[in-house]
Amino acid sequence: MASGEPTYKSAVVLMPPPALWDRLQVIRAFNDKGYVRWPPHICLLYGFLPDTGSTFEDAAATIRTVLASTQPFWVRLGQFGFFQHGAKNCTVWLHPQPEAGRDAAVLELQAALATTYPTCNEVGSISPRGFRPHLSVGQWGGLKNCEKARAQLQAEWDTAGPLDWLVDRVSWVIALAHVALSVGRGVGASRLRANGAREVHS
Repeated sequence: MASGEPTYKSAVVLMPPPALWDRLQVIRAFNDKGYVRWPPHICLLYGFLPDTGSTFEDAAATIRTVLASTQPFWVRLGQFGFFQHGAKNCTVWLHPQPEAGRDAAVLELQAALATTYPTCNEVGSISPRGFRPHLSVGQWGGLKNCEKARAQLQAEWDTAGPLDWLVDRVSWVIALAHVALSVGRGVGASRLRANGAREVHS
């Protein structure tokens, strides 16, 4: 079990490859309060550890162990849903559907990480329904506005077709930077910064 004081400036996520961001960012730029701070992502752990001292090296080693038994899998973003926050606010999101035969892949990955970092599992404990994987695209005021937005986004998305990507890494997002940790064998990690990258290899 890994320990440490979590921060809301840090999260472990599944992040689509940048080549797929355009369609997501066009939506998020319109109404997502997290657009500037966070890249498009599916949150697995939040908040996570602060990037101080040897935290990166320690967490990279720990997460490498968790990921070692997880084989890469495909995810499809094709269906919109929403969460209602009281009577006045809603979050619209895309549901990540794993490939056939790997239906529980995202849930299993999140559960393994949450077992390792139980104090960083707000996404798994905030709702009585437990962890619900999603990629947020924006917030709308009022249920009617949210339902209208979801329907409109779904119609436009269906016209363009779903987005598919191979999940072969998780990312540690730290205030406009991220760490990539590969899924499966041959695991490596790199800390990306404006001034370059530092790598840790298995």
